[in-house]
Amino acid sequence: MKKLLYIFSLILLLGCSKDEDTRIFTVTVNAIPPEGGTVTLGTSQLTTNEYKYGDTANANAVVSDGYFFSHWSANTYIHKTVGTTGFGAIGQNRLTQGVEMRCWDGRCVYDIVLNAHFIKKD
Repeated sequence: MKKLLYIFSLILLLGCSKDEDTRIFTVTVNAIPPEGGTVTLGTSQLTTNEYKYGDTANANAVVSDGYFFSHWSANTYIHKTVGTTGFGAIGQNRLTQGVEMRCWDGRCVYDIVLNAHFIKKD
């Protein structure tokens, strides 16, 4: 009986993870404030795109004249930064942030919002 319960539990677990693997994540990027720079996804000019479970969305920020980059924020876990140097990469002209399409700590966010924050120079 214990063996049957174990097998049934294993089937349920495998079935749940399979469902996650087929989900589509939507990523939207924003510049805060909008005049501080531009933010796009990948090598395109898109600000919203769809990704599969396990993919990584790379957002690219370009700083406008008179501003500098401050930091990234999101409504989900941001696990890696690509192409930035130093704390907040202040003074960098172009920045890239990667977001992996996964469920972190059992919490799935399928509509991800990623913000690049810019600060006006004095």
